[in-house]
Amino acid sequence: IHYANGEEELYDIETDPYEWKNLAGDPAHAKQLKKLRDRAPTKFAEKPAPSLASLPTLPWQVLKNENRAPASEPDGSPFEVTFINQSAGGVKLWWVDPQQKPLFYGEIETGKNRVQKTRPGAVWLVTDPAEQGLGYFQIGDRAAKAIVPK
Repeated sequence: IHYANGEEELYDIETDPYEWKNLAGDPAHAKQLKKLRDRAPTKFAEKPAPSLASLPTLPWQVLKNENRAPASEPDGSPFEVTFINQSAGGVKLWWVDPQQKPLFYGEIETGKNRVQKTRPGAVWLVTDPAEQGLGYFQIGDRAAKAIVPK
């Protein structure tokens, strides 16, 4: 096993079927490691981006509390979410920070999409052009689509 960070593992599964003893650092197995490295591919296929249709859809949350969305609780690594505006007019997109303060990120015209890097636990507020709250999305743990309804 060769990891992206350069670490390796090598086991003799006949004498060590549960892979308890890593032989990769043992000079006696250097020749076998070289042989395996020489057989490994040097080029890899590009990882295709998932199609928009294949992405899970985040639930649309209607605002109930005086035009305020809950605070973000971001945690984990960033990934992309595609915001899709199906409403009859343009909308504004705001990230709600951990102190519940909305920070403006951009506008999305009717029928248009916006791909946004975000993190799990982030909250994204959607307002009309006059900045009246319409609803929000709470980000899950993976790439998704967030559809602003009609």
